[in-house]
Amino acid sequence: ARELDPFSPLGAVNPARAYYYARQSANAIEVLRREQESGTNEVKIRYMLGLALLQEQKYDEARLIFEEIYKQNKLFGSAALGFCYAKMGETRRARAIISDLQQDAQERTVPSLEIGMIYAGLNEKTEACFYLERAYAERHSALISFRVEPLYDGVRETPQCANLLAQMQLNGS
Repeated sequence: ARELDPFSPLGAVNPARAYYYARQSANAIEVLRREQESGTNEVKIRYMLGLALLQEQKYDEARLIFEEIYKQNKLFGSAALGFCYAKMGETRRARAIISDLQQDAQERTVPSLEIGMIYAGLNEKTEACFYLERAYAERHSALISFRVEPLYDGVRETPQCANLLAQMQLNGS
């Protein structure tokens, strides 16, 4: 991607995502910070940086990024911000985002994946898997990374989510 469009800031997202999925978040952060130093303020770069910071348990830094994204685009930033609040022990704030998303779902499409991600952060495995199964029924494209997504490390091995992996043929067998 860099060879085809060397000036696109999004060329940093895929290498950073590969590092993130490989649990090499320090490398992901390095790639993304270097991209930011070049002057880009692309939201996808900031979002990926926030995810890598979550993986490093740098919750305060991640929270600032996700709060900024949330202010600009509530739906895009809500799940990651709710997950971050949950990991910080701010469960009331995480649940408030779930409630907002459920309220919004009465008027517009809100992917179940968003709610499932926050429940994963809260370590409420049954609820997380319930919403992830709904996301599968909705054919949410981000589930393709469910097997390697660090945000789901705490719920992936539950029987319900293991069945979901098998159903999606992502269980490695």
